[in-house]
Amino acid sequence: MKRLILLATVAAMSAPCAIAQTQSNTANQTQAQGQSQTAQQQMPKDVQGFVKMAVVSNMFEIQSSQLAMKQSDNEDIQQFATRMVADHTKAGNQLKEALQNVDGDVQVPTELDQKHQQMMQKLQGASGNSFDQTYRQMQVQAHEQAVQLFQYYSENGEDGPVKEFASKTLPTLKEHRQMLSEMPNA
Repeated sequence: MKRLILLATVAAMSAPCAIAQTQSNTANQTQAQGQSQTAQQQMPKDVQGFVKMAVVSNMFEIQSSQLAMKQSDNEDIQQFATRMVADHTKAGNQLKEALQNVDGDVQVPTELDQKHQQMMQKLQGASGNSFDQTYRQMQVQAHEQAVQLFQYYSENGEDGPVKEFASKTLPTLKEHRQMLSEMPNA
């Protein structure tokens, strides 16, 4: 009898926790969906908007990876950074080629925006294990955003060579994202 009362008490006490956890999970899912919808609303459908975001992202990934090649002693980080410089340099060249076939004048950024400059400064101020963790975290975030940008533009952007570039580049960005997910934590 005491055992039955104890089980009933434990069940009664854990029910509010389960409800709170369910409510918390639902709130988190709703927030994530809202953030995803907001991110999509900010995604460009025009060539100029896409180019601005893609070029700045590409420059950041190259510059931060060049820094990682110099500063990191972690073999996984070194290999990833080397791959990033090669792949993103190639992507930058392919975007330039695509832009040669676009009607009109498309302004191509030549330097990082303020957000990415601040990220580079933070990375430059880090060293050792802190550098590796910061670099990896920034690359995860950058690739998640790049995949979203290229996915969205390849589906919704203006038809033409830049949209074709986005579609062709997307699998490589997804591969980079996968590499990061499989990389041991620094």
